[in-house]
Amino acid sequence: IQGKVRKTCIMDALQQNLEKPPPDGFILELEDLSWSVGGLKIINQVNLRFKPRELRCIIGPNGAGKTSLFNLITGKNA
Repeated sequence: IQGKVRKTCIMDALQQNLEKPPPDGFILELEDLSWSVGGLKIINQVNLRFKPRELRCIIGPNGAGKTSLFNLITGKNA
């Protein structure tokens, strides 16, 4: 796994009713996130930023890496 995943504690943010967002405004930030398995690039240089109450959708065909990206964000594939 290469790149950076920075998470602000979402529970802390929810307890504050998201009235005071993190200093840079993002609760989740992915920077140049990449992941390879056996020489096959599963995730390649993903960059995403999420602000409180922001809704984003990750779409793509079967096998595109949507679940792999989610697993990296949550730490399941770390």
